[in-house]
Amino acid sequence: MYIYSVNQIIFSDIITNILMMLFFSRLVNTKYCKIRYTIFAIFIGLIGWFFVDIAESVTLLVFSIYYVYQRKCWYSFETLAFIFVLCCDTLLANLSTFLVHLIFEQTSWASMFLTIAINACLYLVLMLSVPFVSDKLTNFKTSNLNDQRLLKIVINFALVIFLSLQLIQFVADIFDIAVVFQWLLILFTSFFIIATIIVMFYFIRSYQIILKKRAEEKEKQTLAAYTEKLETNYTYLRKFKHDYQNILLSLSEYIKQSNQPDLKSYYAQIVDQTQQILETDNLRFDGLEYIKIPALRSLTYQKLVIARQCGIKTYLEARTDITETPINIVKLIRVLGILFDNAIEETQQQENGSIRIAYIKYNATELEIIIQNTVATGSNVVINKIFNDGYTTKGNGHGTGLSTVKKIIDNTPNMTLETKMLAGQYRIIIDLIKE
Repeated sequence: MYIYSVNQIIFSDIITNILMMLFFSRLVNTKYCKIRYTIFAIFIGLIGWFFVDIAESVTLLVFSIYYVYQRKCWYSFETLAFIFVLCCDTLLANLSTFLVHLIFEQTSWASMFLTIAINACLYLVLMLSVPFVSDKLTNFKTSNLNDQRLLKIVINFALVIFLSLQLIQFVADIFDIAVVFQWLLILFTSFFIIATIIVMFYFIRSYQIILKKRAEEKEKQTLAAYTEKLETNYTYLRKFKHDYQNILLSLSEYIKQSNQPDLKSYYAQIVDQTQQILETDNLRFDGLEYIKIPALRSLTYQKLVIARQCGIKTYLEARTDITETPINIVKLIRVLGILFDNAIEETQQQENGSIRIAYIKYNATELEIIIQNTVATGSNVVINKIFNDGYTTKGNGHGTGLSTVKKIIDNTPNMTLETKMLAGQYRIIIDLIKE
């Protein structure tokens, strides 16, 4: 906007570029690389007087070339942050120059130093404000920019905003538009940019909701397919056991007519062992027929079978038809799967370990699930700590399952969990209430 000498432009740009890189390093939460960033600031400052109003665009070009040279992904949070910093640099440079122009009618070293001072103060305000928004910035980065497609859309949008500012500044200087009108034009454009950002934010939220629904639908389809396959395998297994028993019985007459005592003895042992296995694990659980949700029925059935195979006594209580759950079935399956596994791990080493599972439906909107298992004598489990991330009594490599349960429940308003220790029995009560 204003005419400075070459030396003034280079000196001012170098200082401004150093401030800009300091702001960038704080924004992306990295250490200021003194040598690399300073060389970058000096290089951009030296070539900046050639390009003047489009110096920021050249800076972005150099940044992009450097990323390509380093074989880094250009579509990243760092690129988005750098474009944002360049937008801020454009606006701050114009604001500081405009304020100085109100004091000095002509350019000089004094006006240039005042411009740098004002610019430094504005950058200082921005850098001091970063810690206050760092949590929101991290949350935005993790929750909104994980999807690469969405990240590309946001970066492309930010790039359009930045190039629009550059075009306004470049055209304004070519046509020698007055300083006041230039700023009015920039403010007018900034208003529409902010409005567009708000629209973009709602677009991102809507896009996330769509992706979340697609993911949930895909999880449901995968779970349904897995459940169907699991139930088919269980059906085949039951048929096989039934056929196997019949085949053994059909051989009995042939064995009796045999004159080989060793064969008769071996056959008697096989029949006796088979009968014990079939009686111990008959794959039937009273109350399972009331659970009408395939995924929930299959999970419960599978875990009870595993528990019986580990020599654990199992009890299932369900007296009312359960046709739906008040919460997302995938979330419930994740929670129950972890809790069932923990109950089995706790009881499988016990001499008389037992697990009780109850599905209690109070009405159409409320369902209670109880998981209760025996606790080994001398167990050092601390009830109020078991859901903390990393807490475990099993050694390194464990302690994440129950913390995952806690996170899911904390993020599900209509789902609560209560733990109790009663006479050597550890009980978990999950309440589900339909909103």
